[in-house]
Amino acid sequence: MACQDALRSCLLSLLPDAALMPTLPTQPTLPTLPTLPTLPPRPTFDAGFPTLPTLPNPPTRPTFDAGSAPTGLPPQAQCLANTQACLTSGTMPSSCATTTQACLTAAAQTLCDDQEKACLAGGLPQALCDAQRKACR
Repeated sequence: MACQDALRSCLLSLLPDAALMPTLPTQPTLPTLPTLPTLPPRPTFDAGFPTLPTLPNPPTRPTFDAGSAPTGLPPQAQCLANTQACLTSGTMPSSCATTTQACLTAAAQTLCDDQEKACLAGGLPQALCDAQRKACR
């Protein structure tokens, strides 16, 4: 405590007394400056900015939420999205695998059906469409 008091008195001794504080001289008053002439306003342009054409809205991309599978995907991708949602939901992995296998089998069946319909709609011979269907299974 004695050191603190000594330090305080030492620092206070460096400061001048309030009665002896020097005062600054007052600032002289300057004469007022003459006013400058005002400039004419800048010219304005009436043309403005060109109007840009409106662009169509870009297509929306499917969003992914881990809790639910996205919609609008091809059957195989939908099966994989369902699998991912199943695995992240805490369901038993073996149950997810069984569901995925059934989904992919149904998706492959749908793909084969669609190929056969396209073959027949294209006017190809029935024998060719049957052979393609047999190869698809």
